[in-house]
Amino acid sequence: MVVGAPPGTSCVQVVNHGVSLEAMRDMEAVCQEFFALPPEDKAGLYSEDAGKATRIYSSTMFDTGAEKYWRDCLRLACSFPDVGDSPSGWPDKPARLREVVERFTVQTRGLGMQILRLLCEGLGLRPDYLEGDISGGDLVLHVNHYPPCPDPTATLGLPPHCDRNLLTLLLPSMVRGLEVAYKGDWIKVDPVPGAFVVNFGHQLEVHQ
Repeated sequence: MVVGAPPGTSCVQVVNHGVSLEAMRDMEAVCQEFFALPPEDKAGLYSEDAGKATRIYSSTMFDTGAEKYWRDCLRLACSFPDVGDSPSGWPDKPARLREVVERFTVQTRGLGMQILRLLCEGLGLRPDYLEGDISGGDLVLHVNHYPPCPDPTATLGLPPHCDRNLLTLLLPSMVRGLEVAYKGDWIKVDPVPGAFVVNFGHQLEVHQ
């Protein structure tokens, strides 16, 4: 079921999606545990090399001088269908991070493929039209962390952007902050408990 979808937007919220509440809660908890680790446990993962599959980076790279961005991000690349081979270079701490992330990504990938099949049917295409090479690459997981900011009025989490990929599933915090462009303005996304925010990326728009 889709809720909270303004007509004409490429961003919707999805409930009753089949991803277990346990997997969602564990994912949120283990990510909080990761960013709470001492700096020395994470220092080796920091990199500004955009080609690196697994890394931590900061939004300070987006600074323009006029605007400042306040976010740390853990990026993990997950290969499918061999999910068990994915964690090369993944953090060793917290100890349960790999198990939790793998369970979460298997379930969310299943949801993403289901959404793509439903979209194809709605467009009059065969259900598997977007399966294969276009949707068979790595799943990339970005874990966003927004540390306490001494002056939140002077910063943003991320600059305005479009997703370049096929489909983005976002597990939002219950703290409002996400905004989407709509008819030349920005509207705040009201998080629905237990929902995923789904954004259709540039690749999907091209293939439509």
